[in-house]
Amino acid sequence: MKKVDLRVRRTLQSIEKAFLELLAKKQFQDITIQDIADAAMINRATFYSHYADKYELLDRLIDERLAALRDHFSPPRHVHDGTLYQKQFLFVIESVFTAVGQNADFFTTLLAQEGEGNVKERFAQTANTLFTEQFHVLFGSNAVHLVPKEIFLPFLISAVTGTIFWWISAEQPYSPEEMAKYLIQIVTKGPAAVMGLSIEQ
Repeated sequence: MKKVDLRVRRTLQSIEKAFLELLAKKQFQDITIQDIADAAMINRATFYSHYADKYELLDRLIDERLAALRDHFSPPRHVHDGTLYQKQFLFVIESVFTAVGQNADFFTTLLAQEGEGNVKERFAQTANTLFTEQFHVLFGSNAVHLVPKEIFLPFLISAVTGTIFWWISAEQPYSPEEMAKYLIQIVTKGPAAVMGLSIEQ
């Protein structure tokens, strides 16, 4: 893999930092290339030598964060062929929330944006791709499932993404360790049992 020149790396970091600072103050559609160049203290030509436009810059930033989160789930070591390994699963959940927490400012900034670069939608698409590709590995290739895949996957993806973005929006009221502990209870015992509901036939 080609090593990135230190000066290039610094320039890219400067552009990304300037862009995120602008996103914290303005809506994406109102930010110009000149705004980014001025904030990063570079000229427009330097920007265009690295990015085609601000859309590519936004895509790159989102993709990098989502790829880092995806790596915690893939390859799946916590569940395989219908068996969930709780100790490994606890570690995976904690790792994901730790990674999200380390990028909380980034996600908080993008969640405040309207329209372009909808991070919730991109996150859900990434989760959908991941779980769809690995469905049979995770839930068993020969298992008889009580719920059809096309119903179960949207439910699972909504639960995962909704919980993560609630946690960010609420300014992380629980630690990654606590989130892992609570979520594994929901996953292993089921929503009704966790909330103390009695079940009658």
